[in-house]
Amino acid sequence: MDSFSTTTTATLTVSPLGNSCFHLPDAEFDKIEQRRTSNLITGIINAVLSPFAVTANFLIVFVILRKYSLQTPSNLLLTCLAISDLLVGLIFQPSFVIFRILENTYGLVPCVVRMIYRMGFFICYGVSFMTLCAISCERLLTLLYSFRFQELVRRERVSKTAVFIWLVNLLFTCLQWANNHIFVGIHLCL
Repeated sequence: MDSFSTTTTATLTVSPLGNSCFHLPDAEFDKIEQRRTSNLITGIINAVLSPFAVTANFLIVFVILRKYSLQTPSNLLLTCLAISDLLVGLIFQPSFVIFRILENTYGLVPCVVRMIYRMGFFICYGVSFMTLCAISCERLLTLLYSFRFQELVRRERVSKTAVFIWLVNLLFTCLQWANNHIFVGIHLCL
């Protein structure tokens, strides 16, 4: 059994740049025994909830995009949030489960899984956070400018805002691969 684990471990640690994984910090697996139970529990929770996240958010996106009368500025922002959460259920949660299983089983995580996990985290959660901020701003404009709300907050502006939110998060996530800590810090601050 030990020779199989050693062989598998040697195979899993290979990455494009040797033992490093681009700019990602090396994971510290010296305390794996302390995290084994929490890894198992969080892995199971994410594995169980992922299909529900995908199904529920797909239905939200499908219904709002299918019916033009539901495409209000508020609902378009909710659609942006649902798309982000749909991607969390499709990409981030499964990669998180794989990450935790590999960490528990082999004590290491391959570079490709770490990259998918990290990119999914920064893109999806960045979009979710910025979309929630946009929803809050939209609601504030509703309260402050109730008579001018229709002319201030239009579908076109909200759509442009949603595209901007996605582009900013994609850009900063891609710029992180330039191994520049300034871009990482800026993205974390957003």
